[in-house]
Amino acid sequence: MRRVAALFLAFLMVGSLMGVSFKGVGAAEPKPLNVIIVWHQHQPYYYDPVQDVYTRPWVRLHAANNYWKMAYYLSQYPDVHATIDLSGSLIAQLADYMNGKKDTYQIITEKIASGEPLTVDEKWFMLQAPGGFFDHTIPWNGEPITDPSGNPVRDPWDRYTELKDKMMQAKAKYANLPLEEQKAAVTGEFTEQDYIDLAVLFNLAWIDYKYIMDTPALRDLYKKVDEGDYTREDVKTVLDAQLWLINHTFKEHERINLLLGNGNVEVTVVPYAHPIGPILNDFGWEGDFDDQVKRADELYKQYLGGGTAVPKGGWAAESALNDKTLETLADNGWTWVMTDQLVLDRLGVEKTVENYYKPWVAEFNGKKIYLFPRDHALSDRVGFNYGGMNQYQAVEDFVNELLKLQKENYEGSLVYVVTLDGENPWENYPYDGKLFLTELYKKLTELQEQGLIRTLTPSEYIQLYGDEANRLTPQMMERLDLTGDNVNALLKAQSLGDLYDAVGVNEEMQWPESSWIDGTLSTWIGEPQENYGWYWLYQARKTLMEKKGSMSQADWEKAHEYLLRAEASDWFWWYGSDQDSGQDYTFDRYLKTYLYEMYKLAGVEPPSYLFGNYFPDGEPYVTRALDGLKEGEMKNYSSMSPLANGVSVYFDGDGLHFLVRGNLDRFEVSIWEKDERVGNTFTLLQERPTELRYSMSPFSADSVGLLITKHVVYENGKAEIYGATDYEKSEKLGDATVEQTNDGVEVIVPFDYLKNPSDFYFAVSTVKDGRLETITTPIELKLPTEVKGVTIADIADPEGDDHGPGTYTYPTDAVFVEGAFDLLRFRMLEQTDSYVMEFYFKDLGGNPWNGPNGFSLQIIEVYLDFKDGGNSTAIKMFPDGPGANVNLDPNHPWDVAFRIAGWDYGNLIILPNGTVYQGEMQISADPVKNAVIVKVPKKYIAINEDYGLWGDVLVGSQDGYGPDKWRTVAVDAEQWKLG
Repeated sequence: MRRVAALFLAFLMVGSLMGVSFKGVGAAEPKPLNVIIVWHQHQPYYYDPVQDVYTRPWVRLHAANNYWKMAYYLSQYPDVHATIDLSGSLIAQLADYMNGKKDTYQIITEKIASGEPLTVDEKWFMLQAPGGFFDHTIPWNGEPITDPSGNPVRDPWDRYTELKDKMMQAKAKYANLPLEEQKAAVTGEFTEQDYIDLAVLFNLAWIDYKYIMDTPALRDLYKKVDEGDYTREDVKTVLDAQLWLINHTFKEHERINLLLGNGNVEVTVVPYAHPIGPILNDFGWEGDFDDQVKRADELYKQYLGGGTAVPKGGWAAESALNDKTLETLADNGWTWVMTDQLVLDRLGVEKTVENYYKPWVAEFNGKKIYLFPRDHALSDRVGFNYGGMNQYQAVEDFVNELLKLQKENYEGSLVYVVTLDGENPWENYPYDGKLFLTELYKKLTELQEQGLIRTLTPSEYIQLYGDEANRLTPQMMERLDLTGDNVNALLKAQSLGDLYDAVGVNEEMQWPESSWIDGTLSTWIGEPQENYGWYWLYQARKTLMEKKGSMSQADWEKAHEYLLRAEASDWFWWYGSDQDSGQDYTFDRYLKTYLYEMYKLAGVEPPSYLFGNYFPDGEPYVTRALDGLKEGEMKNYSSMSPLANGVSVYFDGDGLHFLVRGNLDRFEVSIWEKDERVGNTFTLLQERPTELRYSMSPFSADSVGLLITKHVVYENGKAEIYGATDYEKSEKLGDATVEQTNDGVEVIVPFDYLKNPSDFYFAVSTVKDGRLETITTPIELKLPTEVKGVTIADIADPEGDDHGPGTYTYPTDAVFVEGAFDLLRFRMLEQTDSYVMEFYFKDLGGNPWNGPNGFSLQIIEVYLDFKDGGNSTAIKMFPDGPGANVNLDPNHPWDVAFRIAGWDYGNLIILPNGTVYQGEMQISADPVKNAVIVKVPKKYIAINEDYGLWGDVLVGSQDGYGPDKWRTVAVDAEQWKLG
């Protein structure tokens, strides 16, 4: 049985309401609509126990921008009842800052304020993007504000933009220097005044707009964002303001906490480290999840509950639920949780307002717990769309959705639930959300006065209408069983569907394994990168439990704390192709660091992979280049070390040729064969480190940057090839040919030693004083791929017809190269267990945004008709989305559709009934041939020779922020819009 994502077809749903029934003339007047708004606030643990410092600033900066603000705004509208939750890990980290803990960015900023000289490494750190003092939308896109009518516009901070441009120009200017020389050259381009201005602008950008306007000293600094010329005292002013906001966050929440009888907000909590409860319970770690709940409740009571109050319910992390998760929450006194209407879709619940706009109640051992389904569409509009709209129209749109449902609320118990992230959206809203939030709360107050709505909290709703809730009936459902030997399924599965096929068990349950994001757990488990991360956690936890009896109480308590942190959802959220932060490696490093400390505290040598600068499936943190390589063509790469002059690579009939230039007596070419999951971390030349150390956090100083499946070691005039046998060991496979050249050494590796020579990564290093010296970080090479199979279709498409109906033009940004959307050929092949579709473009355009499938610019949809019946509507990702906005041939309704793009939303197989399978296709790009290659399991395409095969292929410009991921069209082309 396959897990399905929540992708909707046009005929399934229109708008946010469904199954509406209309009352006749003379019927009773509808009653006020109940409205529940929950703002969810969370940050994972950014503390690095190896360095004893917070290595990311997001708790401090979001406190400066969001946490105090969200409580304060609600305090100004006492008639609006709402709910705010804070995760246990967020509460604990805020308390750490209040007690003097600091983050790396803060320490550097304090040095600037005090006049203490910065090191070259600290200056280099500031100039990173991402990861430095440009991590905000303002230096890249300008500050979101509005015109007088409320339309969003961007206002650049000229000085911040100037510094960003200067940073990028300096890095381009010195890009080919060895790393240490590059650091000195780039940082030397900036004056002391530059660093002072950068510190002020970065930290000021993260303070809430209204707080800045209400604080004269900050308002004066804000007036100078175009010219800069700040002082060290100004740096201190900004830091002091941030700390004031941190130190008053708990007080502001207690001041309005309904559970303390103080106000209008049910302040509540999320289990400690924000764990995915169903997955922990599927591993058999019920006690861990119970500890997560109790730890959060204790923190809540201490910091938000006045020492007496405890939460009555909350947001179970990601609304990830199953029966065991609900039972544990109920046992701990929770009476309500949030869920999503997508889960009701999965359950096959009839789409009526009574089913979708009332809570459902489950019962465990006589304890009831209410599940409130949030309106997915409206919640996402607030989170992702309204920031780019006219702010008054956005509020009006929000209100209109409520009023549609209010007209059906004759019995009085319907409830419209809006639940979303309460911290991340506001960076992209005008004035940090001030205009939207104040207008929204004003309008809600007015609607209450008019008797049209009633804002309330989940606990208040249960008191009024708990008896009206829909009752869940146990039915047979499937969950994962990852206990015992079943855990080994993680090492083989390619998708969540594979896991359910391998270790799924059917049981009578009240609620399915589910979450808000697509109705399933696919964001956190299923892809190899996620699965191996869970396996590493399983191994570390197993070791810890085995060693518990020999550990001191202090070591056990510390190790157990790190275990709870390692079980956070966040590390797994960013794994795989379905999410991308641009800095996913930082989250991987946190997980590895907590596992590393667990092993050390247990007295066991940590596995070498915890030192690696790669993800659990072997993918490098950073790829220096992705190059297509034609036979006889040579690619050249500068050296990152002064010990070598550069590296070149080419191939011919003898194999791969690696030329390392310089006077080196030994070096290693380390190779990762893509899709191989087990290999070594350390080269065969370096000494194994005894402690985890960093070059620059989160990068280990002792990893060349990839999982090494093959070592090509040059030493004493000869070269040997070794293959990894497990994570720690390798064995010799053979010898490589060595040729001495005028400027270095050339090593030739026969293709027979590589499992997939058409797509692999390599890095080159040597050693200095026994320690690793990197010559080049990982480079991905793609050689021409010849796909074998029986040709089903081979269709040429005219060149130069990439302008839609004849008038469309490309966006103006240089990334949209001519021919990127010009499909020249489509070929379909049959293999033993799959079909392969090949899409050849005039120019693929490379992979400028690092799409994990190897390309970035294109989005492709394919519709195949091979039997009677089907669907003739273009697919949509969201119920209110336009999809491709095309009309398909009604004479050939499709039997299967495919969406293909560079990210996970481009790996979808859709059936005519709306069922969607995600992650089942193998998608790659061939930059040499400018082709996208897609392998589809054969079971999805049942070709009948008598019927024939009919189809449509659509090509467009993908936009991760566009409607349904298609790029929008303006009258005239703009930087990011088609014309």
